[in-house]
Amino acid sequence: MEIKTEVVYLPGDGFIVAISQYLKKEFGKIKPYCDVSFVVVAAALSLIFLGYLTGVREGTVISAVIIGPIVRIFKKYLGDYVDLLI
Repeated sequence: MEIKTEVVYLPGDGFIVAISQYLKKEFGKIKPYCDVSFVVVAAALSLIFLGYLTGVREGTVISAVIIGPIVRIFKKYLGDYVDLLI
């Protein structure tokens, strides 16, 4: 609903919306790539500055990979209902 209303975005999602608009691609297709790159950068910074991996575990990686396809499924099946609510 946050993306559909186009009012205000969380910073991470706003960045992904900007990229998807620039590339003229669907948000749900761009989101997994951006999220995985965010996780990789976070893991790298953790290793560089702390010397060990912290803050990135299996849940972070799984959510980075599956949120985009979930958004696409919700948009496909519930997009018309969300339009009615907005």
